[in-house]
Amino acid sequence: MTFRGTTTRKALILAVTMLVTAAIATTSWMALGMTGNSGPANLLPGQAVAKAKAVATTTNPAFTGLTNTPTAVSGKIMTLNEANLLRTNEALDPSTKMGQIGDELVWVIVFDGEVDGNKPGDTSSWEYTQMMLVLKADTGNTLFGFAQPSGHEVSKTNLDDLTEHYANQ
Repeated sequence: MTFRGTTTRKALILAVTMLVTAAIATTSWMALGMTGNSGPANLLPGQAVAKAKAVATTTNPAFTGLTNTPTAVSGKIMTLNEANLLRTNEALDPSTKMGQIGDELVWVIVFDGEVDGNKPGDTSSWEYTQMMLVLKADTGNTLFGFAQPSGHEVSKTNLDDLTEHYANQ
């Protein structure tokens, strides 16, 4: 009888130890941004804004971007197809490379303010007041970006206000 009680007690201690270990491992796994799917977790809003800010304020001569602190920053996770619709009101062509990944999640980040949208040597007189960047939702890598001229801004109706995240960078 004592032998059986000891075995039951050891089994109970082992079961509790395994549960605690599993809980700690799961918590650590989630804290590192890992998910149950095959890829990494999506960037948090502050991370997405930081990635977009780095691109928007670059000194690359082919892409100048923001000239001052934006007056507003908006954004949201959506599919690449939705991002393209937001800017062009047209669906991606499924026969193109971008169209083939149209269901992938992206961060759309829109900066309002003074934007230098002219490439070197461009003599157009457009006044640009908005910049839209599309980043891969999981890595933050830039897929594409546009300077939007005054009067042709993208609608931010369905986007979240992320201005505070820009200020905290």
